[in-house]
Amino acid sequence: MINEIQIMLSYIYPNWKYITYDDNAINVMTYRKKVHINGYEIVFHTYPLFVQDNAAIACAEACLVSMSKYMHSRYDYSQIYVRNINASHHTHKNKVYPSQGLRPTQMLEVLYSHNIQCEYEVYYEQQEFKEYIDYCIESALPVLVGLHVESGDDGMQEGKGEAEEIKYKGHMIQIIGHTDSEAEKEYIVYDDSGCYLKSLEKSGFVGCVSWEKLRESLKVGKDFIIYPIHEKVYFLYDNFKKHINDVFTNINNGIKEESAGRAERTLLIDNRDVKKFLKENILDNLSADKNIYEAANKLIFMNMPHYLWCHERETSEGYMLFFADPTYNRRTTKNIFMNKEPLMSKSQIGLLKYD
Repeated sequence: MINEIQIMLSYIYPNWKYITYDDNAINVMTYRKKVHINGYEIVFHTYPLFVQDNAAIACAEACLVSMSKYMHSRYDYSQIYVRNINASHHTHKNKVYPSQGLRPTQMLEVLYSHNIQCEYEVYYEQQEFKEYIDYCIESALPVLVGLHVESGDDGMQEGKGEAEEIKYKGHMIQIIGHTDSEAEKEYIVYDDSGCYLKSLEKSGFVGCVSWEKLRESLKVGKDFIIYPIHEKVYFLYDNFKKHINDVFTNINNGIKEESAGRAERTLLIDNRDVKKFLKENILDNLSADKNIYEAANKLIFMNMPHYLWCHERETSEGYMLFFADPTYNRRTTKNIFMNKEPLMSKSQIGLLKYD
């Protein structure tokens, strides 16, 4: 995309609403940014990209700065500035210039020192790791991925009769969305230095990467993801997954068969977005089923926590929805679900849209 030294240590604000990949729309988490030019106000949907300079900061710092800028602008989280990073961690201190990058523990210290709650998962089991990434992306929460790329010397040593073992170095990237196509979805990856995408024979700072390609760069027990989690979400993904699986174990056989083998999604969503969705897609729908209408209307007037768990499963009639309260303790014996029976909607609920 951009290879210009004059923009290093600067933000780039793409208007993601008008960017496509192979003529397919892409779904990127964004916030509405206002820019004033000659008395005119321009509003567009962006995720801020931050470019490292290999002296003041490296990939880990660039990812933290970029992610926190987005989280601050969309969710009012604290913002991380380059000048504050070195004072925000206390282990394995190194010379500030040139930057040596950050270890995972240092990144976590920086995040927590700015009151940004986050989760840290090490790569062991493929499917579970992918589920964490998918639920975060659907929740419009960026994922920082620590992986390994070839060190730059091509991993080959000449003059020794045979190739030595390929050398790898740690690197950080961000996943900020996914493609919107009928084929397998690919992740939208932001790589501030471009070295990971270059290893995939892609150019620029932003690219689309399949799960299979991403998995090839992950080393078991070494690589990891870090992702933010909203403050008053105490019932985490693993706990919610067990509860929603119990629901479908005991649900009506007709509903169970209808959704078997079909696509499903889990996401954290603001209760305001939930109520807006229910109003537009069920309450304002004159053909809505009476029972579903009453259940949706009950939710509209319910006092809810700020964020909710949402589980969606595809059926031949549309999309089945369950909403749950994430403020319960993980050991609770209470029913965390806010609707006893699934709501049905012809439209998908989602946060990666450009309204």
